[in-house]
Amino acid sequence: LMVTRFGVVGDIHGNLDLMYKFFIDWERKHKKNIHAILQVGDFQVLRDEKDFQHLYVPPKYAWLSDFPDYFSGLKKAPFLTLFIGGNHESWGFLNDHKDGGFLAPNIYFLGRAGTLEVRDKKIGGLTGIYSPKHYESDFPSISCYNHAYYRKSDLEKLSRNKLDILLTHDWAVPKALIDISLEVNPFIFDENLNPPTLNLVNKVSPSYVFSGHRHAFFLEGSYNESRITYLQSHTSERSFNSATVIELE
Repeated sequence: LMVTRFGVVGDIHGNLDLMYKFFIDWERKHKKNIHAILQVGDFQVLRDEKDFQHLYVPPKYAWLSDFPDYFSGLKKAPFLTLFIGGNHESWGFLNDHKDGGFLAPNIYFLGRAGTLEVRDKKIGGLTGIYSPKHYESDFPSISCYNHAYYRKSDLEKLSRNKLDILLTHDWAVPKALIDISLEVNPFIFDENLNPPTLNLVNKVSPSYVFSGHRHAFFLEGSYNESRITYLQSHTSERSFNSATVIELE
């Protein structure tokens, strides 16, 4: 049987070098190859200072990041890297590629609601977070923070697929419905169930669901036939303790 390994990470906020170092070290330690990396939003692609005009982030994340070196070709991603948009992105750049595509060698944006097959495994990704106010509205014509919210049309597009892996930025399945096997750093938050993505998970029946967004929380468990993993953010070398590698046959 052909085994495919995916490295999966939470919000990296531009820390590509740390992300790649973690998985290179993982390969050396385990003596196994990783075939692709999956990232769940707040990837933060900025080519140069001009992209700051459409970046809406807290001051601590407002840095040019490692991406320009990969965009220019000075560095090349050592793994095929698939990512979605979170709520802190440079929307001008991402909106030029809303249907997905390579934004740098070996770095692929899944688009607003896109899929890609890697070694016969189908990965789907949903960019953005949920807002009842914006869910059924159209996107504005100009790039602004409003693009951080996904729309009903995005979910309808993804719902046409059967997926092996689903990537979302905020939580696709509410905590109350997950049979939890591992939970660390719990904190109190609004248990808003976010029904649009729950319906999406029910329709596409992914083997795995990965999400991020809630920086102080890491959770693993199951929902129906899906394995659910909610990742912490990765903004220092020490913070990659919740990054993971999965194997699919």
